[in-house]
Amino acid sequence: MLLKTDRFGIRPLTLQDLEAFFELQSDRSQFRKKSDLPLSSKEEALKLLEEEIEIHELNVSFGHPFAGILGIEMNNSEKLVGVIYAGLGNRIMQFGIWILNQYQKTGIGTEVLNAVMKHAFTCQNTNRIYAETDARNIACIKLLERAEMQREGVFRKKILMNDDTYEDEYIYGILAEEFKTKSYQI
Repeated sequence: MLLKTDRFGIRPLTLQDLEAFFELQSDRSQFRKKSDLPLSSKEEALKLLEEEIEIHELNVSFGHPFAGILGIEMNNSEKLVGVIYAGLGNRIMQFGIWILNQYQKTGIGTEVLNAVMKHAFTCQNTNRIYAETDARNIACIKLLERAEMQREGVFRKKILMNDDTYEDEYIYGILAEEFKTKSYQI
């Protein structure tokens, strides 16, 4: 386990995650961008899962165990309930989160994002964390704003959506010095 919260753990993906990984990766509601197509078979999911496991092993070999696509599991089970993306470079982390539909609106996102930010800023000497989201993703926008990340910019009509319209993309970020003054700090 790379990181634990009161209710969840963040860990590398394993082949035992195939069922939940396929459920997440095949859910059309998770993929509104034309460039992000849902998977249509378990074989595709297995191939992608194997690739993500290999990428994580490579990240570990370079001294970055907290990089890539990582699993979110409930502490009382080994069931995968979502994944995060943590991209690292030059003390900057890009963050993304996807949660299975049945676990959305349960506080997972808030708990996991706060734990990731605390870990990144206090243990990894990260200077900045940022996330990108389309302007229609209200749940993600609320999550990032609850974490007191600032909307830093807008890429106008950047994302081609599945309905063939273009949507704005928002960039949110938080700096290490801002994080240290946030109300949820211990």
